[in-house]
Order: sequence, then structure tokens, then C-alpha cells
Amino acid sequence: MDNPYRMKTVVMSDGERLPMLLRRADGMPLFDPNVYVLTQVRGRSQSSATIERHLRAIMHLLVFAEAERIDLDERVRTGRLLTMNELDALADAAARPIETLVERLAERQEATSSPEVPARPASLERYRAHLKNEAPPSVVADSAGTRLRFMRDYVKWLASRQIGKLNDDGDIAIRRMTLDAFISGINARVPKQRGGNDRLLPEGLPKEQIMRLLEIVAPGSSENPWKNPKARVRNELIVQWLYRLGIRRGELLAVRVSDMKGVSSDVTIERRPDSADDPRIRQPLVKTKGRSLPMASLFQPTQKYILEIRAKLPGATKHPFIFVDVRTGRPLSHSGLTKVFEDLSDALGFNIGPHMLRHSWNDAFSAEMDRKKVPEATEKKVRSYLQGWKETSNTAAVYTRRHVRETAKKIMLKMQEEIFHGKSTGKDR
Repeated sequence: MDNPYRMKTVVMSDGERLPMLLRRADGMPLFDPNVYVLTQVRGRSQSSATIERHLRAIMHLLVFAEAERIDLDERVRTGRLLTMNELDALADAAARPIETLVERLAERQEATSSPEVPARPASLERYRAHLKNEAPPSVVADSAGTRLRFMRDYVKWLASRQIGKLNDDGDIAIRRMTLDAFISGINARVPKQRGGNDRLLPEGLPKEQIMRLLEIVAPGSSENPWKNPKARVRNELIVQWLYRLGIRRGELLAVRVSDMKGVSSDVTIERRPDSADDPRIRQPLVKTKGRSLPMASLFQPTQKYILEIRAKLPGATKHPFIFVDVRTGRPLSHSGLTKVFEDLSDALGFNIGPHMLRHSWNDAFSAEMDRKKVPEATEKKVRSYLQGWKETSNTAAVYTRRHVRETAKKIMLKMQEEIFHGKSTGKDR
């Protein structure tokens, strides 16, 4: 069966993107989830991408509730919310792709049509037993934790709204205690962020893989995975922009022809949320601060691509964005960029994504700062500017794991050579 719910993004006349959660059967918006994001999420000036993440978490909750035969509206109305077993099952479900829950819902609906199969309440043991033959959860701990927190906030809003309708002080007190227990129960089940095993966290590519990547994306390479010459030129530029500028995928997709400054050979990364002249429903967003980056030798190849390829595509005259679909000229989409890296991964024999090149840029930047013996405080300020972070941000630690690990390894090997192999110059005391 299909997911009983679906997402739809409406583009307003001023360019604002407004995601909505709909019932698939009749296409009608769900009242409570959409009122919630309008008043509680959009009201805090959150981006359309953040609103969509909230709604997808609520969708996950609703599919889970249906699969486990939990009437969420009735639970909120009566103040019973979820039992401990149901909270355990919900936490386990939050780490699963929604397709798994839809399959579970289909099986439960099929079982309902058989009178000899009685309904049973949710339990973690039974839920895990059902999933024991399936692949392990494909959602990382951080994503599962965010999903659980969004579910918690939505149920808290529903329950608080219901409590506000009550007049009896005793009933109100009991409802608040129940809600507090629910919130504590969810908080206790949120996976710890950034687990202790750094090897499982994202890093840049090793140098040999970077060299292999640059070889294969060269337009004249016999191993280049694209047959279309225009796609070859564009895709090499995409890889070079991501690797040599260290920008995010959204920044790459959002950059405009007018952002390139010929006098200085720079490119300006600008924040333009809810842009009315962006025809893409899912608008690529610049998450970090705006900044100007030197393009150096990237400038001329990009200009040549704009003049010789992009300018000759009829669809490209209708928008200002640099990177386009080489068949239609429309702005390159998130899915289009994902397909580029899927093709690359297949050709290379190892997985690669746009964000890995941002990590790789940070590795190269760290190595250059070490080579030039740049003071740590200066390095942090320069890196923060080039990456679009605040000067006080500690985000750099996320992007320097490989460099830190390799530096630590070199230090350890040096220690072993000097201290444990009799090469130490220190005197015995």
C-alpha cells in the first residue's frame, strides 16, 4: 500500500515556500499538523526546509500510530497519551525509514480483515520481533533524535491545547503530570548525538580517492560516466566548485550568474530565502552566512560554460542560476545533483556525496594552515569566514576529524620512534 499521507509544497505569490501535510486519499490538508507548523514553526521564522522536517516527523508519528492501532486524537482528548511500551516502540520506529512503517500498517490492515486475528497493544518486543528479518535502521542517531523531538513537541502542543480547554483544577493537574511523564519518556529515549565512535561520522575523502575523482570527472576521461559532452563539462565544474570552494550543495545550486564578479574573479554566496524568481518548488538554501570567495582558475572555465553551454539552452534564459539541466536549461534541482553523485559513485566504486567534498576542502585547508604555520586563532577566524560560520562557532571540529586523527597518528609515531626506539635525546636521571 501507499503511505496514507503525502507532502506538498505551495509556492506563494511572494516566493515563500509553504510545505503542507495532506491525506493521500482525498488530497485534503490535515488540520492539526498544518496549524501546528504555521503557528509554532513558521511563526519562529523557520525555513521551509525546517517546516518540512517537522511535518515529516509528524507523518512518521501518524503512520506509527495507525500501524499500532493507537487513536492519537482519542489519547490526547482523554489525556492518556502513550504507555511506556508504546514509547519504546515509537523510539524504535523513529530509527526506521517510513517505508518500513507503511509496510507494517499494510500488514495490520490485512490482519484486521481476518476475524480470527485479535488486535494486540503495542510492545517493544513484538515490534522488534516483527522487524528482526529486516535491514538495520538506516537513520543515524542524530536524525532519529531530531525526529523524536519533533514528535514530542507536536504531541505537547496538542495536549497543552486540550488542557487549556479544561476548568477543573484537579483534572488539569493530572493532565499536566501525564504530559510531563510523556515528555520525560521521549527525552530519555532520544539517542545521544554524535556517538563515541568517530569512525562512523562523516569525513573527507582520502587523497588517493580525491585524485581518482578528479581524474574520472575530466571531460576527456575514457572512464567519465556521462556520454553527453555538456554534462561532462558541467559535472566537472560542479565537483571543482564543491571541492575547491568548500561550499554546500544548496549554495552551489543557488549561485547566480550575477554573483560572479569579473573584476575580482570572486563569487558571492548570498542568502535569498523564499526567492520569487526561483522556479524550483524545493528551493536550494544558503544555510550559513553570506560571503565572497575567490574563484582563481575556476572563474574562466565557469564563464566558458555559461557562454558556450548554458546560454544556448532556451530554458536557461528564464532564470538567473548558473548550474542547469543540460537538456532543458532549467535550474539544476537537488535530485538532479544527487543523480550526478550517484553516477559518480557507481563509476568510482566507492560512495561519494556533495557534502564529503566540503569535508575534503577542510582537510586541505588544515594541511595548508599547518604548512604555513598559521596561528590557531587566525586559522579559526579564516576558516569560519570561508565556510560561512560565526567566528565563535565550534563547527570546525565536525569538519577536521581526519586531519586531527592523521596529525595525532604522526605525533604518536614520532614519539614511538624517539622514545621507544632509543632515539630520545633526553638524559636518564
